[in-house]
Amino acid sequence: MHDVPLITVPTPRRQRRAGAIAAQLAAGALLLVVRTAGATLGQPSASALADGTPVLRAHQLAAAAGPVSEQTVLTPDGVVVDEFSADGMVFAVRWSGQTVPDLAQILGSGFAHYAQAQRADPQRAPLTVDSASIVAHAWGHWLDVHGCAYVPALVPAGVDLGSLGVAP
Repeated sequence: MHDVPLITVPTPRRQRRAGAIAAQLAAGALLLVVRTAGATLGQPSASALADGTPVLRAHQLAAAAGPVSEQTVLTPDGVVVDEFSADGMVFAVRWSGQTVPDLAQILGSGFAHYAQAQRADPQRAPLTVDSASIVAHAWGHWLDVHGCAYVPALVPAGVDLGSLGVAP
């Protein structure tokens, strides 16, 4: 008997399975490549979040005062956080998801004002904070939570916060 090499012909099922495996590997590799840190409100945009969340997208926006960068991150709890920065400093954030994100991390030093307003009236919804150091607004209900915040002193002149979806 002669040894005949075994040749397999890819079937449609094998092709689909191979495609699915390749897609999963590519998605995993993409997450490894784009795994980077987010930033905290009022801090340099290069400052790292403790959880090292992956960037979903980052791009430049045109503003009258100059370029504004938007970076979108996904927290470990599945909350989408958009961070807006100019000259390397995060001046505004907005979030949405099924749960409240780690606001102490996202709001930075402005969290103390937010927590104080929340303690003053824990049942109040929506929650609004308006101080010289932070303006924040949070609203929503179970499994649909939204919010936004900005540092008034850091907002570049000519930037329309409403067009960024940050104005309460």
